[in-house]
Amino acid sequence: MSLWLIIFLFTIPLSAQLARQSVDGVVIKDSIAIKPKYEQHFSSSSTTILYPSECYTTRWTIFFNAIQSPRPKIIVHTPQEDVVVLNCPTGWSGYAQGSYIGTSIGTVSYTDCLRPDLVPNVEVRDVTPSSGEIARKEIWFGTKFAGTFSTVKNAPILPELFILNTNEELRLLVTESNYPSVTLSASVNSSIQPVQLVYSPSKTINSEDYLDKTTGEFIIPLNQDIIFYPNPNNKRLILIDASVTAINKCGDQTTRGARVRMTSTIVPSTVHHFEVRLEKDTVAFTESAKIFVKAKDVNDRDVELAADKLVKLSITANNEYGTFINKNGDTLKTTPVELEHVPYGDAKAGLIQFSAVKKNPIDPLLCKVRVELESDPSKAGEREIPVVEQTLKIVMEGEREVEPRNLRGLRTAPIPTNANKKEFKVQLTRNKAAVPNHSFELTTDYIDGTGGHDHVTPRRTQNRDNYGYFILRRDGRDYDRPYNGQTQDDGRETFDYVSSFFGDRMRLKVETTQPNKKHLLWDTISVIEKVANLIRFHGPGNYSLTGATTTHTDNHYFYNQSAIDDLIEAADAFFEQEWNTTGTMRLNDMSLEWGGIFDIKTGSKAWSPPHNAHRNGKSVDIENIELEKVIVTIIETQRDTVFTVPKIEFIKLFKNFMEQYMQKWKFIDEGQLKEDIFERKRLYPHFEWKGN
Repeated sequence: MSLWLIIFLFTIPLSAQLARQSVDGVVIKDSIAIKPKYEQHFSSSSTTILYPSECYTTRWTIFFNAIQSPRPKIIVHTPQEDVVVLNCPTGWSGYAQGSYIGTSIGTVSYTDCLRPDLVPNVEVRDVTPSSGEIARKEIWFGTKFAGTFSTVKNAPILPELFILNTNEELRLLVTESNYPSVTLSASVNSSIQPVQLVYSPSKTINSEDYLDKTTGEFIIPLNQDIIFYPNPNNKRLILIDASVTAINKCGDQTTRGARVRMTSTIVPSTVHHFEVRLEKDTVAFTESAKIFVKAKDVNDRDVELAADKLVKLSITANNEYGTFINKNGDTLKTTPVELEHVPYGDAKAGLIQFSAVKKNPIDPLLCKVRVELESDPSKAGEREIPVVEQTLKIVMEGEREVEPRNLRGLRTAPIPTNANKKEFKVQLTRNKAAVPNHSFELTTDYIDGTGGHDHVTPRRTQNRDNYGYFILRRDGRDYDRPYNGQTQDDGRETFDYVSSFFGDRMRLKVETTQPNKKHLLWDTISVIEKVANLIRFHGPGNYSLTGATTTHTDNHYFYNQSAIDDLIEAADAFFEQEWNTTGTMRLNDMSLEWGGIFDIKTGSKAWSPPHNAHRNGKSVDIENIELEKVIVTIIETQRDTVFTVPKIEFIKLFKNFMEQYMQKWKFIDEGQLKEDIFERKRLYPHFEWKGN
């Protein structure tokens, strides 16, 4: 496969110009030798440049002294034709040779008109090219060297290069308002087409590409040996040895060059003020943005300022909404908000940040940032930074109250109803607009000391009975706390909160999952979990209230006033009964202030429900009970043992009194009526209100 010479043009992009002078044509000086800018591509098997086939000639030679058969017939096969060298002669001597255009190596066929068996093998072997050759191969007839194929590049035909509109040596004067450029223009005459023109350093040479406008000095790019300072102590003058190289398709080339002189008259400017720029158009609450500071002259052009010069940054308006973060990542917490002794190099590089982490604005407002030179505060600059709200919140419409689940104390809690679930939304806004795809975590925790529970430790076991759970409205599935998700396209996610088994105040909390914002971007609401309208037991009568403990100091809440009045009436009548040997009715546990599970144990068994009832204000334990001692002989030991158990006769009388005489109460047997004394429990009689 033939490879072509590939030529790459390198052009320096044009930059914006204030006023640009364009000069067509340069003086060409043959004495300036500049290497053309092109690249050579090589084949994988050779480092020889391969141009088009017409740029090469391949020669062949056959030596007759290698022939060993009586009537040989030898043909050289070339890409253009087959050449019959010998055609069955009876005698021969010397050699034969020829040539053709191209690099393809031909082949040789060798036969004999009389004796085919005497013809040796023909082999074409690779050998090292001789000087001036591109490729060389040897022809062998058996063990006899018989000739060669060799390829050479044709003698160069140099393109003739012409420069159009030549003038005197070009001198460019660079001023504060004029950044001139020069354009090289050339044509070529060559008998071998096409011809490529390569410009160095580029066709259009812009003074701006080499100029430091702040200092007025020229900067030479790295690896540019054709650009130099005539005087290294004067960087306001540079010389550029520009050139044009013409290369034809066989790689023959001619180079001609000219010198461009650039002189700068720009005087370095001094600092007049600072430009203060922010990487964002707005900064929302919890967000930060880099501040970029740049020194400017009186004409608002960039000027040099030593990197170690110190500047001070301050917030002069609405500083209660913003502060600074220094280059070490430390947030400034002082008031007034002033960050002193900042190296200008740090401020210029954007290593100082404005941070809106102090207060979440309701409406957009402007924080004004001022930057001043500490050695001369009159050199200053300001920027107003729009700060907008960003709010992650829980939205729950209407009354924030639900009923505790499983008020009947069933082993398997029933499906939640509208009474014990409440819809709410998690939403995130930035400048009042929805923010989709923001990750958040949603959880719950009860508030200590609520619902009638005065104990704090230990905390409840982590499960949905104790902390409630969530139903995701989008898929209808249940999720335990914590739930991790994202806001949807409208910036929201909708849930139902399903209550715990307890009466209490449950706090729902949502917070961002971004670690550096968790302490800022969050919200909580409290949901009351209670049985509605429970009333604290009160009123005159022959009774006493008992059972209060340090863990539940107020344990006498009842369903309604009718139930309270009826129980007081029962207490008065009970006091008058002849069979009552226990005196005044002693009313023990009813329900806690907000209902739900009434746990009576402490320590590791706290928050568990030995009181399986007492959840909805309809249960009461009454301490009045007669006990009897029963002597039992233990068979294994043949010893008598005394057990103290409730007297069944008293329990039956008490049961009949409440159910038949008072009529609106039902006795709940918790083992007091068992005939087997080992099953008879020493529990206070438990009654349930059956009235309205």
